[in-house]
Amino acid sequence: MGEGCIDLPQIRGWMEAAGFAGWHEVEIFSDSHWARDQHAFLADIIAAYTARC
Repeated sequence: MGEGCIDLPQIRGWMEAAGFAGWHEVEIFSDSHWARDQHAFLADIIAAYTARC
């Protein structure tokens, strides 16, 4: 999360401007990330998402 080319802040801004206040879903398809400690991986996802948005 946050390592690719998708403009996450813009997409999140569109969602918030439209009044969406629900859950955000993150889908990651990566064998190397899935093999990591999942608690550490989740912390990295949250940090990347909140730092960019």
